[in-house]
Amino acid sequence: MPKKIVLVDRDIIRRAQLSNALAKEGFEVSEFEAAKNALSHLLFSSVSTVIVDYGSAYAPQSPLPDGKRVVEEIVNVDAFVPLLLICDRCEMLDAETVTAADLVLRRPLTHRQLIDGVHTVLEETLRERAQRKSGYIFAYR
Repeated sequence: MPKKIVLVDRDIIRRAQLSNALAKEGFEVSEFEAAKNALSHLLFSSVSTVIVDYGSAYAPQSPLPDGKRVVEEIVNVDAFVPLLLICDRCEMLDAETVTAADLVLRRPLTHRQLIDGVHTVLEETLRERAQRKSGYIFAYR
């Protein structure tokens, strides 16, 4: 059974490239332009990993990216879902965001780095993830 991945990225070309790379590795990818739509999907579907472009806005029409809000909403839906953030090297992440994420990858990013990152977060058991994240979940509550 293929692992299900939710991919959130406002850039349609980059989203297609990442999705194709993941699909070639045997992952089932659900693509979303905005995190708001991905959150609805998370409520009703079981997923293995969520990949978020940190610079993607909460809504497509939003003038400024709001990556922290996206991470907060994902944590509120499922605090222990493996979360992989992709961001530019110049983007500053606060402590709560970094601890909520299981892995942060910086651009420029090769497809191999993405695949290796996904495999890394999937190798961690739920028990290991829960122990690591339990002290930080309350940062969002």
